[in-house]
Amino acid sequence: MSNYKYIKYVVFLCSMTMLFMVSQKHNKETLPRPNQSDISFHEEPAKTVAAITFGAWANDEKNEKHKSELKAA
Repeated sequence: MSNYKYIKYVVFLCSMTMLFMVSQKHNKETLPRPNQSDISFHEEPAKTVAAITFGAWANDEKNEKHKSELKAA
């Protein structure tokens, strides 16, 4: 995991935040420029994260269910 750092990719249009991992060879200046002015990059400090995949769109009920599953793991 040492070859990656976290860049927080914030999408304000949809009122959501997405977190992407990018190679350490990149920084905010070398990432592709968003094509919309309300999208921005923010570096995040190193942290431990977990992820889960599921089909279809997320909603509050699914988010809480999967959050509970991750916390129990």
